[in-house]
Formats: sequence, C-alpha cells, structure tokens
Amino acid sequence: MEKILLIYPHIILRLMDQVRQVLRYHNYAYRTEQTYCDWIMRYIRYHGGKTHPCNMGKNEIEAFLSHLAIQQKVVASTQRQAFNAIVFLYKRVLIFLLTKSLILSVPKGTRVLRSSCRKMSLPVSCLICRASISSWQNFFMAAACG
Repeated sequence: MEKILLIYPHIILRLMDQVRQVLRYHNYAYRTEQTYCDWIMRYIRYHGGKTHPCNMGKNEIEAFLSHLAIQQKVVASTQRQAFNAIVFLYKRVLIFLLTKSLILSVPKGTRVLRSSCRKMSLPVSCLICRASISSWQNFFMAAACG
C-alpha cells in the first residue's frame, strides 16, 4: 500500500494557494504545478465557479471528465492528466477519500491499422477487445487487398 505523507495546508490560504503549497511540499515541477492548478480551476468553473470542491464529489468529477471526452473531444492522456489533478486535489489538499469506482468516458479517436496494401483508420469505439481488433484487421485487409 502506498504511504502518503500528509501536509495540512494553512486554513487561512485560499484554495489554489493551498494547492500550490502542497505541490511545492511534495517537490512537484513548476510546470506540473501550473497544469494541475489550471485543471482544478477548470473543474471548479465547469460547475459554476461558486461551489467549493468539498461540496462536490464523484458525480461532479465524472461529469467533468465526461464533458472533456465528449464535448471537448480531448485525447485520453489529457483526460488522464485532468483526472490526476482532481485526484491530487481531493487526496492531498482536501484530504478526502475518493472511491476507486469512478466511471470515465473514453474519448473518441481513430486508430490506424496498417496493412501492406493501404492504411485504414477505425474509430476507437469499435475496438472492444484485442480479439475484435484482429478480426477487424482481417476484415479490412481482405476488403482492401481483395
């Protein structure tokens, strides 16, 4: 199990100053600090900007990350970065326990399947498991080459 060093930020500081204080205590890079603060601010603004994250939870996190994937059409790594920033906020700054059963929407994208004849792209939503990937490859290679 991961051992977490807890630092309790000063209560008199504003939320984003508390986030910066904890990030600096854990020796995060300055660029990571900027990115995490940006994602946390986007998360707060997405829910109206008036609600404190203490009053939000699993449903709000899932809604924000789904919004990123569906409306904003961000790639999975960007969604993961936003998720990590929000988890950092709850786990290290606000010291809340999040359940591990957050449901994340998978961003839509394309996957290039290479064959000897030509390149074909296939939506990620069609790729359900590795077994279906090989059957799709066989289907498209037969259609492209034959």
